[in-house]
Amino acid sequence: EGHGLREISGQLAAVRAAVRPFGAEMTNTVPMAMRAQPFNTYDMLNGDGRRQLPFHGIFQWSRLSDFNRAYRALLDAEATRLTGSQMNVISVYSGISTNGLLFEPVILWPDVADAFHRRHSSAAALSKIKATTPNLEARAYAADLRERIVALMFEHGAVHMQIGKTYPYLRDRDPAQTAILRTIKQAMDPLGLINPGALGLG
Repeated sequence: EGHGLREISGQLAAVRAAVRPFGAEMTNTVPMAMRAQPFNTYDMLNGDGRRQLPFHGIFQWSRLSDFNRAYRALLDAEATRLTGSQMNVISVYSGISTNGLLFEPVILWPDVADAFHRRHSSAAALSKIKATTPNLEARAYAADLRERIVALMFEHGAVHMQIGKTYPYLRDRDPAQTAILRTIKQAMDPLGLINPGALGLG
């Protein structure tokens, strides 16, 4: 980073001169990837027209088995209510080298599409919606179920790639960190107008 191409070019020249004896320069792939569009657009609805609510946790391999047992036990206990709500919970997961596992539950239920879904879903997906009235009970149940699964993730040491309103950011901050965050929030947003509720700061 710099104030202009001349400054940046000078910095790059200094770095290249320092490391040139130790190897060969690689293609600048990270900026290329960040500026590209590697993913196709995808529907915000499931393929059968139901709403989908994805969330995630990244686990240490050593803690995954205990989490999975608790997660399966929770879903088994909710089986009757899930069936009655025409709701499913599917699980998507991916290994992250030897570092851990990305685990992503997705809650699916029948509901109408709101403006967000209509804006970000194809006509084919929207045509499969079967619900004709808002399913407020299922929405509330999905939100509650997500909160309980996120709590299980927290108990088993999961971390998250996003922070905001879904994940318990303040739950494992020490008092000094929390006080600093609240002080910054109060100084910059005394009326609480910026993203209210984010990070649990009100």
